[in-house]
Amino acid sequence: MGLFKPGCTRIFALREKDEEISVTLLRSRQRIKLVLGDYQRTRLKDSKPTSATLCKKGSEYYINIQVKSEAPEQIHVDTVLGVDLGITDIAVTSEGQKFGGKTIKLIKNHYASMRAVLQQKAVKGTRSSRRRCRELQQRLSSKEARYQRQINHEISKAIVTRAQEIPAKLLWKI
Repeated sequence: MGLFKPGCTRIFALREKDEEISVTLLRSRQRIKLVLGDYQRTRLKDSKPTSATLCKKGSEYYINIQVKSEAPEQIHVDTVLGVDLGITDIAVTSEGQKFGGKTIKLIKNHYASMRAVLQQKAVKGTRSSRRRCRELQQRLSSKEARYQRQINHEISKAIVTRAQEIPAKLLWKI
């Protein structure tokens, strides 16, 4: 595969019936078959893509297609659940529910110290040990990011679930 042609106005086109995209590359225009799940198929059906980004992860290529969709109808409510975001406590709701960051801080410090040790070893040592240290650093970085993303997901899900359970009279009035 080549790179996108710079300055080209029509870089890609979605062919919905064939589940393909047509992409302008440096030397030619290529048709690429999309591998779609049910969710992606329904989102792309009868939509007008506005732009796309071609990404390479490892030896595989992915295309992120942005589509324009209508905003959902606005819901008017008289009540609000406030959330304060911070570092010591990741989130504190207006009704006093706290999501502490102590364990997260401990794990972040653990990964930071491991990175420092690996960095020290990567500077010294043999060529193969330096390479192994860098590989391990990469793996730890991904592991830490996945952990943080999971914690953020759990906290936001708990807040939303609680907001759906609270009777309207307990929430702050606007």
